[in-house]
Amino acid sequence: MGDNGVQDVLDMLKKRQPSDTEFSKEFANSVISKQKIQKYILEKIDNSLGTGERVVSTNSKEIHVEHIMPKKPNDWWVKATDNDSDMYEEYVDRIGNLTLLSRSLNQRASNKSYIDKTKNYYKNSEFKVTQDILNYDSWGVKQIELRQDALSKLASTIWSIS
Repeated sequence: MGDNGVQDVLDMLKKRQPSDTEFSKEFANSVISKQKIQKYILEKIDNSLGTGERVVSTNSKEIHVEHIMPKKPNDWWVKATDNDSDMYEEYVDRIGNLTLLSRSLNQRASNKSYIDKTKNYYKNSEFKVTQDILNYDSWGVKQIELRQDALSKLASTIWSIS
C-alpha cells in the first residue's frame, strides 16, 4: 500500500460504519454480558462526563461493575419487576442497568433496595456515571430504558468516526 492505502482503508471504514442514529439505536437495545466490555464502556462514558477524579483503568481490581437491579434478585427486586423472570433476564445486563462502584461500595451495596443503594452507596461514589443515577426516584425497566437511551447518545459522540 502506498500513501493512498491508508486513505483507502479509512474510506472503506467510513462506508461500513453505521450512522450516529443507527449506532445510538443499536446501543439503546444492546445487552452486554461480558464484564470487561461493560467496564470499558462505562469507563469511557464516565471519562466523557469530565469527572477527571481518577483514571479508572489504573487499578481495575478496585473498580467493579455494579448491577443496579442485581444479578441475583432478592424479594424486593422480584416485586419491582412484577415477578417477570424473562423481563428481568432481558434487562439485568443492559448498560442502562450498570454503573461503576469501588470494590468496597459494590460489595456492601449487593442486593439492597434501590433506595438503600442510592442513599448509602451511589451518592458516595466518585463516578459521575454513578452519581447521575441519583436523578431517578425509583428503578425498574422504564428507568433502565431511559438511562440506556441517554447513555447511547453519549456513546455515539464518544465512538463517532466522522
